[in-house]
Order: sequence, then C-alpha cells, then structure tokens
Amino acid sequence: VATEGLACVPRLEILGPAEPERRGAIFSFYVRDVASEGLARLLDASAGIMVRHGKLCVHPWFDATRTPGVVRASFSAYNTVEEVQHFVHAVSGAVDMLG
Repeated sequence: VATEGLACVPRLEILGPAEPERRGAIFSFYVRDVASEGLARLLDASAGIMVRHGKLCVHPWFDATRTPGVVRASFSAYNTVEEVQHFVHAVSGAVDMLG
C-alpha cells in the first residue's frame, strides 16, 4: 500500500527493492530538494507520525552514493491498512507543503 501510494508523489524516491515483499517492514525514502529532518518534523507535528531521518548510521554509503538523508518508517504486523494509508496521505501532504 505504501509503495503504490507514494509512487505518484513528485520527486519522491524509494530506497530498496521495488517489490514490497522483498523490502520487509522498513520503508526508506527521500524527496529531492526537501530536507529529511524538515519532512520528519512536519509528519510528527501535523499527523502524529514518528519516523527516523538522516543518514541512519551509514554515512559512508550515503556519501558514496550521493544519496541525501532519508526518512524511514517502520511498519509491523500490528499496523492496519488504514494506518498505512494515513501515512501515505500525510507524506503526500507534507511534500506539497514543503514544495
């Protein structure tokens, strides 16, 4: 649901395998020209969604690939489809707000 929902958000790049079943419960992405910290703070303040952000302890990989800091959400078996849809809607709205 998250992969399909965020696929149409402009400038949003999903890290990892394209197939959700190969990615597992971790969902990392960045939005070109949007700071990961700003996006993470906005998700928290506007939608109550807590995510990790930045280079997530793998600075050499991020530097070598020239990948900016990312936002990472962790889903689990207890998350509902509605919660994932809320996440997708919140990310899309936050990206619109941040330009």
